[in-house]
Amino acid sequence: MKVDYSIDCESSEHATFKLYAYLMIIVYPIGIPFMYYFLLSSVREYLDPGQHKFALELQSEEAGQEKALEEREKLENLNPRLKALSFLYGAYEPRC
Repeated sequence: MKVDYSIDCESSEHATFKLYAYLMIIVYPIGIPFMYYFLLSSVREYLDPGQHKFALELQSEEAGQEKALEEREKLENLNPRLKALSFLYGAYEPRC
């Protein structure tokens, strides 16, 4: 890679892009998690269709979890928005 001596680091254009870079350094680690939180909280009621309730009815934690996962899968098929977010919650139990 060759050095480009024609770039003026004291120019207003360079200062603008530097400000933009600093802004994006803040937006990325704060904005992305906030956006995921907002998206997940908007579908919160569908994420846990009642694992605790199913566990009490079936008298087994494992059976309750399996039933809750089945119910969540049914809800995913009915709601494409929920299915699109499954990469965020798919590895977690419904109660979590």
